[in-house]
Amino acid sequence: VYKRQADDLLRRLLMAENRDDAPDVLPKKGNQDTESGAEACEFGLAAALQIARRLGAEPIPDDPANLFTLDDKTVLVKTRRTRRGVVSIPRNVFDRFDTLLAAIVTADPRVFDVYEMSREDAQELSYEGSSSRGTPQRRLSIAKIRNVGSVFKTVRLDVDLRQQ
Repeated sequence: VYKRQADDLLRRLLMAENRDDAPDVLPKKGNQDTESGAEACEFGLAAALQIARRLGAEPIPDDPANLFTLDDKTVLVKTRRTRRGVVSIPRNVFDRFDTLLAAIVTADPRVFDVYEMSREDAQELSYEGSSSRGTPQRRLSIAKIRNVGSVFKTVRLDVDLRQQ
């Protein structure tokens, strides 16, 4: 059921003709509210699953933290639907992955550049942040990901996600 809901949400977000028609994941101005935060979280989970599939990664069963196995490594897939800002990583997840794969949208809203970064680099470059859910978070800026990480692959998400 979760996979179908995630696919439906991602399909709805990606089917918009242009960025203005897409539902707002982040408000245009001001801070993120509960509703936009929940939608951003849903999008992140759904997009991470689709991107991981495209990369040939397998989800780790019963793990809600976007952790996958790829080439005998545990990878954390984080997504960002805007080209600026930060990705948040729960502090308790840092000891559970080998490599961070940060998927950042390009000018085409269906295409993501996937940057690869070691856990050590991600931990060194991140800073403490807060979370409304009470889970201590570390923040990693997109600019630092681009400067230190290397492009692992570019992934295009099709409108018809059922073909994946």
